[in-house]
Amino acid sequence: MNPFYFVRFSSAAYNLTTAYNNLRPRGSRLPHMYGLPKVHKQGIPHRPILSIINSPYHKVARWLADESEPVRQRLATYT
Repeated sequence: MNPFYFVRFSSAAYNLTTAYNNLRPRGSRLPHMYGLPKVHKQGIPHRPILSIINSPYHKVARWLADESEPVRQRLATYT
């Protein structure tokens, strides 16, 4: 068996454990919705805004955006 396999596997397991511990919800609150007034439109008085800051979804969304950034940089070179 290749000894580098164990190093790579243990490093991947460490990264997975670290990611899991960082993504666990602690001290989170429920997402809440509020509305911004639309004074220029009749019949639709508010634009709904969903705030997920400090919710369990915020950490997952931030982690997913950070992990997919290298792929986005490679695919979208002219944006």
